Amino acid sequence: MVPSSQAVQSSPSYRQVNCFTHLSQTYCGSFAYACPEILLGLPYNPFLSDTWSMGVILYTLVVARLPFDDTNLKKLLRETQKEVTFPSNSSISQECKNLVLHMLCQATKRATILDIIKDPWVLKFQPEQPTHEIRLLEAMCQLPSTMNRRQSLEINI
Repeated sequence: MVPSSQAVQSSPSYRQVNCFTHLSQTYCGSFAYACPEILLGLPYNPFLSDTWSMGVILYTLVVARLPFDDTNLKKLLRETQKEVTFPSNSSISQECKNLVLHMLCQATKRATILDIIKDPWVLKFQPEQPTHEIRLLEAMCQLPSTMNRRQSLEINI
């Protein structure tokens, strides 16, 4: 209980969202799922880092192996900076490949969660979009037309 004469300090909450430039500097997890920014030890956008990790998971689900060799960190870093390749004998649809490529690319071109939700390959499996949730995502990540999509935005909802 705080006496009424004292101001209450609140911590940042999930209601304050910074979709594009809140950069993290710490990492925990497997290097096999880490984006190039993390492997280079650079500050990184955690939302775009999560997109990368989801891309690694999706690739692994459709190809049945990891997209990059993580047995050697230098080799892993080199591989993550190139376009991911698919086995030539695979029957993976081009739409699925396009989504993976959009998730496993440099941060400035990487898909956001909103891009993924609206992707044609994803829509095949969930044609009826969760409109309320999408509207919330759009509101949280909508940028004024004068701002670059990777610039800062803080919205209170």
